[in-house]
Amino acid sequence: MEKKLGLASIVVVAQNHNPSILSPDFLATKKILDSPVSNFAHTPVFSVVEYKDKGLTINVTPDRFGINLFGTITAPAVTEMAHIVISYFDALPETPITALGINFHGELNFKSSEEERDFQSGWLKPNHLSTCLEGLDVQWGSTARFQLPGVDSLVTLKIEPGTKTQAMGFLVNGNFDVKGTKAMNELLKQKPVDLLSFSSKIIGTL
Repeated sequence: MEKKLGLASIVVVAQNHNPSILSPDFLATKKILDSPVSNFAHTPVFSVVEYKDKGLTINVTPDRFGINLFGTITAPAVTEMAHIVISYFDALPETPITALGINFHGELNFKSSEEERDFQSGWLKPNHLSTCLEGLDVQWGSTARFQLPGVDSLVTLKIEPGTKTQAMGFLVNGNFDVKGTKAMNELLKQKPVDLLSFSSKIIGTL
């Protein structure tokens, strides 16, 4: 089995946020991010800026800011992504922020259908439910929610059958109730790296 993290994201619930603010010029002028732009779409209700050389995409709607990091997910890259979020909202300190999400996505790829079935049986197949579904060709997954010590967040862990054969999806989501830019920025100094460490540990154990 091959397993890896391939996407990290930070999502900020920011009410009454103006999507038209987001632009390469704004990011460069405010010294948030100054790099060659690969793609830019700008509308009154949705804006997106993509930087392929950095593996970054930023998108904004009236109630949500999101930044995605693709490729090799390392602690320095995640720290840089979090710093972009901090710098962006430092430039917009009056934005009403109510929640923060930090996510890590991965994929488990199996060499054969047999290996995938063995993994699901060993890690994910529940005894009682599998008895109820006996005789059916079931693809098993699992979801767990818990408070993670040291991170102080409600964490959701999902391992689910993928859309591709012989592949499964992996997700760790940390959700924080947070009010205001200052409180959010304090969380972003360390929590993304802490959740990356946890995600890497779990996917490495599977």
